[in-house]
Amino acid sequence: MFLHEKIAAQLPEWRERVKKLVKEHGDVVVDQVTIGQVYGGMRDSKVMVTDISYADPAEGIRFRGYSIPEVLSKLPKPEGAEMPYMWAVLPVACGRDPDQGTGMCRRGGMGQA
Repeated sequence: MFLHEKIAAQLPEWRERVKKLVKEHGDVVVDQVTIGQVYGGMRDSKVMVTDISYADPAEGIRFRGYSIPEVLSKLPKPEGAEMPYMWAVLPVACGRDPDQGTGMCRRGGMGQA
């Protein structure tokens, strides 16, 4: 399945979840943000919704629950290289845990399934 097909299949459920959340809790204050936080990288501010990553105040960005160095260590690398193949992160973006292998997001893709 291509990435856009996978996302399109999930959108109706996501939209309903967000619609319900806004309807039931739309007036709830999440955080107060200062100008210093806006220009300082939004540290310690709860201002963004994402299902795949978050910025831990102490550890930095976490992607599917892993730090960036942890994700990079799990992806395949060319022999003798320090960094993984560029395409190797795409399955993680599609929702696959880095420990599940690196097959691409469509039938007949590259890498390990």
